[in-house]
Amino acid sequence: MMDRGRGRRSSRALAAALLPVLLLVAGCAGSQSSGSPDSAASDDGQSALGDPPDPGFGHVHGLGLNPADGAVYAASHYGVWRIPLQGGATGGVTEPVRIADRFQDTMGFTVAGPDLFLGSGHPDPREDSPPHLGLILSKDRAETWQPISLRGEADFHDLAVVGDRVYGYDSTTGTLLVSEDTGRTWNKRATFPIRDVTVDPSDPERVLATTPDGLMLSRDAGASFRPVRGAPRLLTVDWSTGGLAGAEPDGTVWGAPGADPEAEWERRGRLTGAPQAFTVAQEGKLLAADDSGVQISADGGSSWTLLAAYDG
Repeated sequence: MMDRGRGRRSSRALAAALLPVLLLVAGCAGSQSSGSPDSAASDDGQSALGDPPDPGFGHVHGLGLNPADGAVYAASHYGVWRIPLQGGATGGVTEPVRIADRFQDTMGFTVAGPDLFLGSGHPDPREDSPPHLGLILSKDRAETWQPISLRGEADFHDLAVVGDRVYGYDSTTGTLLVSEDTGRTWNKRATFPIRDVTVDPSDPERVLATTPDGLMLSRDAGASFRPVRGAPRLLTVDWSTGGLAGAEPDGTVWGAPGADPEAEWERRGRLTGAPQAFTVAQEGKLLAADDSGVQISADGGSSWTLLAAYDG
């Protein structure tokens, strides 16, 4: 069992009070990742009914590399976690820290700039807040969050940002929304099942979405989509200045040469099981959450290094 030090010990009493509530809302994020420390006994051998363990990450919904501090941030079912990078581009296993001891179920999540995070999801059960957070903003590395728009209305399961333009997939309506003013006001676009959405950093009119019918491309800011012929059937995809890449449900990682989704995609490496989250970060680094934990690649996805295990 990974020793989370003081952060883990201070949250043990909180977990005892929150665990029944947390388990009730767990269905929103799907099944919990294998390796999450939500077991029948705690690490000191006591019954979970008497002293349940810290629930750990749960499902990881989003990942980002913050340019301001060089750390990886993982938005999960049980809070946002900071994962310091060790060993530079190659990473190295480290100890994640749950920020502000908050159990907020942060669904949609993106690092929009240095120390500038956008998110959505569901509140910590201790907070007096509607069940859907709408769009929220943090300027202090997820220590605090402030509502921006659609509080109590929207549950964005994915967010993508280029400049002042924000795309968000609202799971409550199954609709892609777009904002031209950093999320303050919104317009509706296409309505269909989307697993992951990303936008061309050089042309915010071009949007990619992974769907049950395969990879889809829009050239009109999400109003309409068409299939990308010859593309792999990706579960996750990300488009940034670092390139364009994604992963299939079996963990196979693909990259698009020249960041062109209509070029012939190249098979790269492989993750451990299905990807939960996938991000193309700065300097060509890739981040992924899979069955083993949060991983990083410095070679376009050909090889991966574990940064943080769910239960190490």
